[in-house]
Amino acid sequence: MSTQTAAGDGARPGAPAATAPRWYRRRPVLLGGGIAVVVAIAVVTDLPTPTSHAADLASAAAFVKEVNTDLRACGFALQEAYAFRQDQLNGSLSAKDRASVPTLLSDDAVACSYIDPSVTDLTSLESPETTAAQPIGQMVATVTTWVTVDALGAVEAVESLWAHPADLRAQRALRHYTALLARDRADANRSIAQADAQLDTDQLHVDLPVVRVPSAATPAT
Repeated sequence: MSTQTAAGDGARPGAPAATAPRWYRRRPVLLGGGIAVVVAIAVVTDLPTPTSHAADLASAAAFVKEVNTDLRACGFALQEAYAFRQDQLNGSLSAKDRASVPTLLSDDAVACSYIDPSVTDLTSLESPETTAAQPIGQMVATVTTWVTVDALGAVEAVESLWAHPADLRAQRALRHYTALLARDRADANRSIAQADAQLDTDQLHVDLPVVRVPSAATPAT
C-alpha cells in the first residue's frame, strides 16, 4: 500500500521510542477476567433459539458485519503504519511528509487502543442470537487481542523505529507482533470457519488485513 493511498487526500506521511506501556493499555487483570467469565456464562446459559435456519444465519451475518465495521479503523491504521515504515526504508517521503508522520502514527496507535470508539464498540458487543454463538464469540475474543495487543504493539514498534530507525529492540518487536498478527488472524478465521460449518454456509468472513515486516527489498502489502 502506498503512502498516498493510505492517506486519502494529503499524504498521511514516529514518536519517541515507547519505554513503558501507555496508560490506555493498562487494563486491570481482574476486570478482564470478570468480563471473560460473564461472557462465557452468557454464551453457555443463554443460548438463543432462532425460529429458522434463515433467521439464524441472518443474525450471525449481521453480528459479524458489525464486528468488521468495528475492526476497520484499526485495520487501516495498521496498514498505514507498515506503509510508513516501508517508506522510511525506501527514503521515499519528502521532508514535509516526514514531519507529519509522528502525529499520524500516534493517531494510528489510538485507533487500535481501548480509547478508540470502534474498539469500545467491539468489546461491548452482546452475544449474538445464533446457534453458532460459541465460535463467533471466540472469534470476537481473538480479534480483540489482534487489535489491542498485536496491532497496537506493531504500531508502537513502528513509532519507535521512526524515531530510531536502527533500534534493534524495536525491530525485534515489530517482527514479534507481525507474527502474532498472523497467528491470531488465522485463529479468527478458524473460528469463523467453524461458525460457517455449524450454519451450513460460507457467507461469514472476518476482515483482518495481512501485513508483512517491511524491508528495503520487499515492499509492504
